[in-house]
Amino acid sequence: MSSSPLPASAISGDAPPRVVEDCLGMVQLLSDGTVQRAVAPLVLPGTPSQTTSPIPWKDVTYDETRNLSLRMYIPSTDAGKKLPVLVYFHGGGFCTCSFAMPSFHDACLCLAAELPTVVLSVDYCLAPEHRLPAALEDVHALFSWLRGQATASDRCLAGSADFSRVFVSGDSSGANIAHHVAVLVSSGALGVGPVRIAGYVLLGPYFGGERRTASEAACPPDVFLTLALYDQMWRLALPAGARRDHPAANPFGP
Repeated sequence: MSSSPLPASAISGDAPPRVVEDCLGMVQLLSDGTVQRAVAPLVLPGTPSQTTSPIPWKDVTYDETRNLSLRMYIPSTDAGKKLPVLVYFHGGGFCTCSFAMPSFHDACLCLAAELPTVVLSVDYCLAPEHRLPAALEDVHALFSWLRGQATASDRCLAGSADFSRVFVSGDSSGANIAHHVAVLVSSGALGVGPVRIAGYVLLGPYFGGERRTASEAACPPDVFLTLALYDQMWRLALPAGARRDHPAANPFGP
């Protein structure tokens, strides 16, 4: 299990820190602010995937200051033919997961092959090390990178991507990010030109609020994604002390 750097108080000889939040054993927040993460299985360049696919893929950095990357899946096409682009944000409650996890990697391979489309599967800053709105702010760096791809003839996507047909999607917290991209673009707060966003596809978006919806109130206790788990992830993801009516969580407000 990996840890974020220890604060000075953690090495002062005081009592060892205790776990104050344990999210599925994947993320632990300690009383001194340290975050410990379990090592997750990842599909990395040079390692095999469970899905047999001819689609080539590679990882590129889109924000060097935060060391944020995306994974590009580029199907082969006939000469001169360009494909639409699907920008995809993975789920994980803003606290877990990566584009390199086998489930997300294999899903993006299938999307690229079956649609077909260029898929850009995006990592973003995770909480609680980087609490919201950090993940939502990462979209500015992402679209700055994408605009650069659209305007430079020697970039890696120039011969394959139709930047007039860009779709933004994601599941769970990734769908929340896709929603906020739509809000930012429509309000003019996020400039994307010459890229044109043609649509949004939200898959099981992760939203919340202090007032329970009917489906939340009826959530059975024996499912994997329980209401208690949703609430815990919001505690880890939102700014310290914020409630679930925070704009990052509740698109309708209190």
